[in-house]
Amino acid sequence: MLWFWLNTKLSLVPSVLMAERTGIRTAMKRSWALTRRSFWKTLGIELLVAVIIGVATQVITTPISLVSGMLTTLADPNGQNPATALVSGIAVYAVLVVVSVLFGAIGAVIQSATIALIYIDLRMRKEGLDLDLARFVEARQSGMTGLADPYARRPDQPPAPSTLPPSSESP
Repeated sequence: MLWFWLNTKLSLVPSVLMAERTGIRTAMKRSWALTRRSFWKTLGIELLVAVIIGVATQVITTPISLVSGMLTTLADPNGQNPATALVSGIAVYAVLVVVSVLFGAIGAVIQSATIALIYIDLRMRKEGLDLDLARFVEARQSGMTGLADPYARRPDQPPAPSTLPPSSESP
């Protein structure tokens, strides 16, 4: 449980490091702050993506591992030539390893992209990053140059005001 909690609270550190160009301690604080009040949503999305990738990888690799056993038996059904069975087993195992590594790499990219999207989503919801990006694009289209990076957040910069109408519920 502690691992899930720490992993979720600190999962945005790589995104903060790259987008905001901060140090590791600042990135850890920012990740912690961004996941505040969004812990369960963040954990749920990360777990869902991990399960989907794990199932997809198993769907691909399980048939290959089943076929490997059959091919080894078919290569030497009577057990007369163990070298043939060994060579075919190694060849099928090599294919299994290559497929597993390939799908593992694809899964790592998908999981990293998911974390980056969660980071952008939380910044948009909590700090109005979408408004800053819109202002940046409008300024660039009007010919302005030397604009500040819209992803970089200065410590003295307050979050952008919310564009949502005030709630009709009383506090």
